[in-house]
Amino acid sequence: FARAGNPYLSPSGEDWQDNHLRFGLLSRVAAWLGSSASTLDWRPEVMHCDDWPSALAPGFLHYLTDAKQQAKTVVIVHNLAYQGLFERRSLEELGLPPSAWSMHGVELYGPLSLLKTGLQFADAISTVTLRQFDAHYPPPVRAFSAKDIKRLREHLRLTQEVLGVV
Repeated sequence: FARAGNPYLSPSGEDWQDNHLRFGLLSRVAAWLGSSASTLDWRPEVMHCDDWPSALAPGFLHYLTDAKQQAKTVVIVHNLAYQGLFERRSLEELGLPPSAWSMHGVELYGPLSLLKTGLQFADAISTVTLRQFDAHYPPPVRAFSAKDIKRLREHLRLTQEVLGVV
């Protein structure tokens, strides 16, 4: 992560080509810590996955660990425009089983979506309040409107959180 640009983009504004591997590793370590596979003396009861960069953790817990012995997961959505979309070859590079490639798994109309995977397998989903969403993502920065988020909230088991408070 320590390189020019920012964690997501190069100095020229291009996605880092290894984003799926870097954020996949972050999610895999989080899943390991939250599972019975961890060799540590403690295990978190809840894992808070902050948007697409860590949203693969619930997927790793689903596909690679014993579901009876794992932390519960919460995925927070900040902006649906950023979903962590990657090519199908990423499935194998991330160490996920071939069975994960489906609409009920990690695939989202062609690419692998880290955010969709988190939403698919999280125990709970959260989002910022609509007022915070409007303040932080004014048009045209966001690709989804507050009404879209509200509609999503109505169809999923969403809660609201105040930024910075978990």
